[in-house]
Amino acid sequence: MAACLALPPPGEAQSVLSFDVADARAPRHPPLLEIDSDGGIAVRMGDGIKRGRMSRADLLHLIEEIVTEQGLPSIDGGAIRRALEAPAGTDGPAQIHAVADAPTSFLSLSLPGCALSVAVEGSAFASAARPDIDALQRFRRIELRLLEIVTSLQQS
Repeated sequence: MAACLALPPPGEAQSVLSFDVADARAPRHPPLLEIDSDGGIAVRMGDGIKRGRMSRADLLHLIEEIVTEQGLPSIDGGAIRRALEAPAGTDGPAQIHAVADAPTSFLSLSLPGCALSVAVEGSAFASAARPDIDALQRFRRIELRLLEIVTSLQQS
C-alpha cells in the first residue's frame, strides 16, 4: 500500500481526501471536508466554505493514520452493510441495527497510484450497536478523526 502513502509533488495541489455525511446516495459538492495535496483544507459551512491549512507532514501523518493504522484499503462498505444485516447473536431479544433515513458517510482518498472510496450508511448508530464488526469500527475511527478536523476549523 505504499502508493497510498505518497502525495503528488509540491506545487501540484489537487484534492486528495474528500469526506461528506449526507442524506443522499452520493456525496454533495462541495463535500463537508476536502483536503488538497498542498495541505489546503476546505470545510463546508452553512454560509459558504471556510478554509484552513495543514502542513504536508501533518497531511502525510493523517493519510498514514487512515491507510495504515485504520486499514482503509480493507474497509468495504458493501461488506459492512451485509454484516449489519446478519444477526449479531442468537440469544436475547431481536436487535435493531439500522435506522431509517440514517445519513451516509462518504470517504474518498485519491493519491498517485491509489484511489479508495467507501460509503457507510448510519455509521454512528451502527458502530455503537455492532462493536463486533471490525471494519465498521475502523471506519468510525477514521470518521471521528476527520470530524475533529472539521470541528477545529469551524471553531477557529
